[in-house]
Amino acid sequence: MADVQPDTVAEENGGNENKKSTVEVKTEPETFSWDSYLKEFNATAAPSRAFYQSEEPPRNDFEVGALLTVPDAKGGNMPCLGSVQAVSGRWIFIRLEGTDNSDDHWVMCDDTEIAPIGEETLLNPPVGFRISLRTFHSWKDKMLTTHHLARPEWFRPIDKKFRPPKCLFEEGQKLEVMDTKNFCGQPYVATIVKVSQNGQLQIHFDGWASSYDIEQHFQSRNLFPVGWSARAGLEVAAMSMHTLRAEARRTQAKSQKKTQSVSPTSIPTQKPSPQPTTQKRPAAPSMQRLSDVGANPTNRPGVPAKIKCVAPRVPPARPSVESRKTETPTEDVEQDVKPPRQKSVSPALGLLNPRHSTIPKAPDGKGIQAADVLLSCGDSVPVIQRSMVVHINRNCHPGQYLDPKRLAELPKAIGPLSIHHVVREATQQLINCGIEQALVYRRVEAGAVTILSVSAQVQGFTHVRFIPIVKNVSVAWNYLRKLTAKLGCCPNLYSDSPLPCTQCQSKNNANENLKVKVEDTIFADTTESPTPNQTSQPFVEWSVDKLQEEMRGKFDANIVETFKEHMIDGRALALLNFETIKNHMDIPTGPALKLDGYIKSLKGQSA
Repeated sequence: MADVQPDTVAEENGGNENKKSTVEVKTEPETFSWDSYLKEFNATAAPSRAFYQSEEPPRNDFEVGALLTVPDAKGGNMPCLGSVQAVSGRWIFIRLEGTDNSDDHWVMCDDTEIAPIGEETLLNPPVGFRISLRTFHSWKDKMLTTHHLARPEWFRPIDKKFRPPKCLFEEGQKLEVMDTKNFCGQPYVATIVKVSQNGQLQIHFDGWASSYDIEQHFQSRNLFPVGWSARAGLEVAAMSMHTLRAEARRTQAKSQKKTQSVSPTSIPTQKPSPQPTTQKRPAAPSMQRLSDVGANPTNRPGVPAKIKCVAPRVPPARPSVESRKTETPTEDVEQDVKPPRQKSVSPALGLLNPRHSTIPKAPDGKGIQAADVLLSCGDSVPVIQRSMVVHINRNCHPGQYLDPKRLAELPKAIGPLSIHHVVREATQQLINCGIEQALVYRRVEAGAVTILSVSAQVQGFTHVRFIPIVKNVSVAWNYLRKLTAKLGCCPNLYSDSPLPCTQCQSKNNANENLKVKVEDTIFADTTESPTPNQTSQPFVEWSVDKLQEEMRGKFDANIVETFKEHMIDGRALALLNFETIKNHMDIPTGPALKLDGYIKSLKGQSA
């Protein structure tokens, strides 16, 4: 509607001058109303029971900067530390702490995935953690002490009874949709244009081009019934009525054209398409050629005549609602028939077209067997250098991180396989044989290429690490020997020869003959010798009582009692260090240093 108001009144200069006036036209903005919109366009709103939303909009009490528990979608939805970066209406913008902003996203304040941080909440480092994993626990403790936590009363997860068991949407229904990728704080006016059998909905934003269409599951929290924005105190984001009417006219015109194209009377009866015919060049009436009577005095091959064909008239295809493309009728084209142009593809890719005249045929004979992995070497590398075999000496010294019982269950050899498969399998077997898989997993060198990976079970969660890509056998052996050196096991545990390890075999024979031999003292200032049991049983296999017996006489009784209260056995003793003993066991600095030296001496004797 328009109101006409005079801006200036006539100005008179003297007697009979003409009156001048200017008129300003002010147009009131046209507000969007769902009732008038549905009535004008004869549309239907989607039923409320089809949406995964509560009856009343939720209350948002979250504050910017509050910490909460957020699942990591890349890491199997394991709980991680997150924070609230922004608050808008009924939505919050959350981020996984310790990562970049690539995982930031908007969620409803009543989402069931977010949760408060409690005393028993087990937080994990997210995938793509930018800080060293060694300092994760100290970093987490610092974050929890320096930032405020989201209060438990802020979390009001939606009741599962509102989740629709099946898809109740139909094509053409209207609804309100929040586009989280282009978040503006207001739901958009949208239409369902397609409903798939798997529950996926193709949604079109009214007034926008079809290239902005999105797909959502029917249980998505980004779908809202008609009128939800008004109940939440928000304005729905809608184009002007002029734009919406123009789009409705275009849609109606396309639907009429579609109806005419499928009508039986509108499809003309077509004759069968003519077949290409060969036409010979007519001879001159005043002369006759030798070729006309079958003679060929020059013995040259005849030149083929040009073949002309006429493309048949094709009726226009039915226009699709999704693509909304207009098609033009095909015209008759008369052209010379030529061989189709082929795309040139490198022979190394193996995508050769046998019909291509310029591609040479493969020589006869048996081909080389394909590699067992996708990673392949160049043809210049000999075949013998593309595979390797790793022989396992299962009786070698395992070190302090590997379990000898699990080593004894390994196969005698790995391979012959490709280099990449052998390196990956050998590394994974060391992790599986670890007393604590986390200790072996941390000593595996990480690679920059995300192709080959190994995994470890740590506190009920699967951790994955990518390993380097080795290019030849020598680099592969360097990688494996470096890993065994980090683990402190025998360097001949992995060998390129099936012969047994001579070093560990001689040590085993000596131990069998000298079982009662007294070992060196642990400290230089003590004169007592260890018991013969030390030589027969590694310290990592000591029980809690056995450890108490070994520590008596070397340390004070209160320190021995502290170890008994904490249930420290041989495996736990191997994991202790100076910081853990001093900070977590409340032992003074002096005795803690002695304990640290005692543990290191035990590790040195085991090596």
